[in-house]
Amino acid sequence: MEKKQENSPSFQKTRDNLLTSLQNHLENIYLVEKQFTDIIILSDVFPFNPNQVEKDKWEDYEIKRGNLRDLFIDETNQLEGLIKAIRQKKFNPTDSKQLLLLILGYVDIADSAFQKLFTYSFVTRNIDEMLESTQTRFVKLRNLIRLLIKGVI
Repeated sequence: MEKKQENSPSFQKTRDNLLTSLQNHLENIYLVEKQFTDIIILSDVFPFNPNQVEKDKWEDYEIKRGNLRDLFIDETNQLEGLIKAIRQKKFNPTDSKQLLLLILGYVDIADSAFQKLFTYSFVTRNIDEMLESTQTRFVKLRNLIRLLIKGVI
């Protein structure tokens, strides 16, 4: 019979801190997502024409969308650092997978909020290179996490 490996106190602390941190990040994402979702009622059809929206609603939409956009960029930057730190820490493979699974769950939940930036948009939106670049990086990070969990990398 295989003996179950005990987690070290150091790893347990790291896992608990990571879980707490991810929960805090998700609370912030939920808050900003809700604020954005509350304003998207300005149209029934997406992408929508901004000329058909009242000026104050349009300005509120732009602010709330900007907040979600900025949070997406910030969370993606932090995610890169977090993955790098886990890879450099040299946990045993099982412990590393546990941490990466926590992060993958976070990424999947966060992605559902951040996709609203692309779904609930307007027709004349200029290309936002920073947003497009962040989306590409986010997808690559999610794929990297999955490969790390599978042990391919």
